[in-house]
Amino acid sequence: MTPSTALLLFTKTASQEAAGKQFVRSDKGKNERISQKLISHSFRRIKQSGLPYFVISSPRQRGNSFGEKFTNAVEDIFSLGYQKVIVVGNDSPQLSTQLLIHAANEMSAANLVLGPDKRGGIYLLGISKEVYNRNELLNFRWNTAELYSDFTRWKDRCRLAFNILPALKDVNGSDELQSLLKQKSILLSLRNSILSIVASAAIAIIREIIFLKNISVQNSIDRRGPPTCSLIS
Repeated sequence: MTPSTALLLFTKTASQEAAGKQFVRSDKGKNERISQKLISHSFRRIKQSGLPYFVISSPRQRGNSFGEKFTNAVEDIFSLGYQKVIVVGNDSPQLSTQLLIHAANEMSAANLVLGPDKRGGIYLLGISKEVYNRNELLNFRWNTAELYSDFTRWKDRCRLAFNILPALKDVNGSDELQSLLKQKSILLSLRNSILSIVASAAIAIIREIIFLKNISVQNSIDRRGPPTCSLIS
């Protein structure tokens, strides 16, 4: 591990994440709470690594496209004197402190370290100032299933010294979240916190269904006429 390596958490705010990701159906407040849990998880794992770290969230990001914002953030860290930067986001609940330390160790012998996700993107990028190429990175297909392929083609073409970390699952919606919560591959405290939010959302939905059903029944009763009386002679 080299002291010239810094970690960077590159993230949107929780409210921005909630606007674009539906972890819980039609509940912005609970989506925001889950987003904040995921951001806090990444931050704590970074902080516990013992490495120098920085957080650049959307209010501090500069640029029009994602690629511009990302490269500007990386260059900001290089400008502080660090020779290698390891960047992570907030959508990998399986991310661990041990994995970050392992990535930093790998950077001592490599110019590029990639952490692929299960959908063709990456959850981690370690890159050295020596091989950093702004124009190259700006042409990559960020936020698509082709991003990992773009990086691998680049390292093959330029013969970069690289290492690949274990693939992790990312979480961008309710299906991925529900699948991951069934596993034991994430920190127990994070799992329990998210389960609590999801459970409260489910209870709220059930209450809404019962409420609407009661209204429907009441309306049906109100539409009925008074009972008719027949005289038996």
